[in-house]
Amino acid sequence: MRQAAILSHHAFTHRKSVNAGKNLMNKIPNSQLIENDIPHLHASWKKIEPFAVTFDGYKHWGSFKKCREVAEEGVKLYRGQKDLTQSLTDLRTCLFFES
Repeated sequence: MRQAAILSHHAFTHRKSVNAGKNLMNKIPNSQLIENDIPHLHASWKKIEPFAVTFDGYKHWGSFKKCREVAEEGVKLYRGQKDLTQSLTDLRTCLFFES
């Protein structure tokens, strides 16, 4: 799936940056997400980060701890060069947590 490849590539190849506006961004539910919302595979983190914060991992998972656990599982799979079998929500959690 193109979306999963793009999301996973960006979630795990960029370092965290400060984003004071994390809670100010418009959220996009998975059901309303369209391909044009997703940054290109080779987009810079500057273009990816606004997309990353269209999902609120803390709110979705109910805590920082659970959000971190989901994100760390994605990192573990990615670094182990395993197939990313995570859901779209899990992949967006990874991006959100890295933002």
